[in-house]
Amino acid sequence: LLPMRPVTAWIYQSCLPVLGSWLAVAAAVFVTGCAVVAASSVTYALIERPGMDAGNRIGRRLKRHVPATLPQESPGPRTKPLNEMPTESR
Repeated sequence: LLPMRPVTAWIYQSCLPVLGSWLAVAAAVFVTGCAVVAASSVTYALIERPGMDAGNRIGRRLKRHVPATLPQESPGPRTKPLNEMPTESR
C-alpha cells in the first residue's frame, strides 16, 4: 500500500474541491481497495493455489503409501456405569 500513497493523495486532492472531504476519502479508499483486490488475486493465483495443489498431491501420495491403522484398544479395568454404582444411604 505504500507505493499507492502518491496515487491516493492525488485522487484525494483532485476529488476534494468537487466532492467534499468524505466523498474524496471514499474515492481514495475505493481505488486502494481495487488495488488490494487485484494484488491479492495475483498472489492467490501465483503462490497460494499452486501451494495448495502441491499439498494435496503430497497428501494423496502419502495416503497411497502409508496404510491407515486404527489404534488398538488396551485391555484395562472396566468400570460400571454411574447409574449402577452403589450409593451411600443416610
